[in-house]
Amino acid sequence: MLSQEVKIPLLHAHDLNGKSWVLPHDLKDKKTLLLVAFERQQQDSVNSWIDHLNLRSPENKITWLEIPLLQNPWKLVAPWIDHGMRRGITEETLRAHVWTIYTNRSSFLKELNLPSAKHIAILVVDKNGIILGKASGDYTKDKAQVILNLLNTKS
Repeated sequence: MLSQEVKIPLLHAHDLNGKSWVLPHDLKDKKTLLLVAFERQQQDSVNSWIDHLNLRSPENKITWLEIPLLQNPWKLVAPWIDHGMRRGITEETLRAHVWTIYTNRSSFLKELNLPSAKHIAILVVDKNGIILGKASGDYTKDKAQVILNLLNTKS
């Protein structure tokens, strides 16, 4: 648990199927796992969490989103970026888990008390966008245990 309540700011997103979303408004489950990447080179780190937690499995019970968070200026070439991401993820159900956000990265980091964009952020949030816990970087068993405990705790 965090010592002070931190909430995700209002953010407009779209998934790789083209559907528009608003965070945190469109978070429907009690808890959601957010895997936030800031750079293309961080995809392996994101995949380490997706693979180790078996998030792509039909038996998966964790509500999760992969959030590529890009600087506002990249929005000018968003169709090109999205096309590249869609080529890498061909299954429609998985595309629905990837919500791209174009925003001011520095403001996002500051509002969420994240130290930097050097590593991905792993966030557990409630349906109101309140961050219940977080980790950063590649998957490890220790980090995963903390995150899974947060996801499985009744609240």
